[in-house]
Amino acid sequence: MLALLDGAEAGAGPGVLVGSMAALGAAALWAFGSFLFSRAMAPVPGRAALTPAAANLFKNTSAALLFGAIWWGMGHAGPSGDAWVSLGVSGLLGFAVGDALYFAAFSRCGVQLAALAANLIAPLAALIDFVWFGRALSGLGFVSMGVTLAGIALVVSERPRGRVGEPARDPKQRRIGIAFASLAAAAQAVAIVTGRAGFEGTELLPGTVARLAGGVLGALVIAVAFGIWQRGVRRGGPGPADELRLLARPFVLPALVAALLPACLIAAWINLPLHSLALGSLAPGVSGVLFATTPLFALPIGMVLGERYGWRTAVGTGIAFLGVVGVIRFT
Repeated sequence: MLALLDGAEAGAGPGVLVGSMAALGAAALWAFGSFLFSRAMAPVPGRAALTPAAANLFKNTSAALLFGAIWWGMGHAGPSGDAWVSLGVSGLLGFAVGDALYFAAFSRCGVQLAALAANLIAPLAALIDFVWFGRALSGLGFVSMGVTLAGIALVVSERPRGRVGEPARDPKQRRIGIAFASLAAAAQAVAIVTGRAGFEGTELLPGTVARLAGGVLGALVIAVAFGIWQRGVRRGGPGPADELRLLARPFVLPALVAALLPACLIAAWINLPLHSLALGSLAPGVSGVLFATTPLFALPIGMVLGERYGWRTAVGTGIAFLGVVGVIRFT
C-alpha cells in the first residue's frame, strides 16, 4: 500500500517541503488506519464476523468509487489498453493479495510487526529488478538489505506481548502473522514492478483507479476460486456463494459499515491523496524513505492505544528503517 503509486513523475508538484509533509502524513495515517482496521476486524459480541478479505474489499471498493468519481469529474484521460492490463495485475497483487494478507497479519502478530514487515518491500523490489531486469545493485545495497533483515529479526525475537490488560499473543499465531506480513510485502514488491510500466504515460489518478479496480475484481475472483477449492476438498463445505456472502457483509450490515468507515477515511480516502501529492513532488528515493517511516509512527500510536512494546521492538524498528534508507540510497 505504501508504494502502490510507484511510477509518478518526480519533480512535479508544489515543492519539496509540502511533498515531504504529505509523505510523512501519509505514513502516519496508514499507521493509525492500520490500528483502526485491526480493531474493526476484532471479534465483538453481537456483531457479525468480519474477515480480512471483506474489510480489504470494502476499503478498495469505497476508494475506487470515490476516486473514480473525482476522475470522471476532472475529465482526465484514461489509461491505454496495455496500461489497463499492467495496472490491473498490479492492483490484483497489491490490493487484493498484498493488503488482504497484511490485514490478516494484524490479529496474529500485531500492527507494529506487520507494518515493520512492509519494510521488506523496498529490498524485495530491488532484488526483483536485479534478478529479472538486470538493474545494477551495489554491494552497499546488499549490505543495507541485511541491515533491514537484522532489524526485523530483532523485533521478531522479542517475547510476544498483547495490549495492556490482555494476555500475550499466541507464539504460533504470531509466526503465522509474520509469514502473512512477509508474503504481503512480497506481493507488494511484485505489484510495484508490474505496475511501473502501466504508469508510463498514464496520469496518477486514473492509474490509481485502474489499480483499485484490479484489486476489487481480483478479490472477487479469488473468493470464488477459494470457494470452489474448499467445496472440492471438503464435501459440503463452504462454496463460492458462501465466500461472496462473507465479502458482502460490510456493504449490507450497518454495524460493519460503521466500524470500517473511520478506518477507510484515515487509511484510504485521506491517505491516498497525500501519498499521490508526495509522489508527484519528490524524487522516488526521498518519497520511499519517508513512506518507510510508518513503523516509526506505529510505535507511539500503538502505545497510546494500549499496545505493549519492549526495547527490541523500538531498536529493531529503527535499524530496519536505516536499512531501508540504505537500500533506496544505494540501488
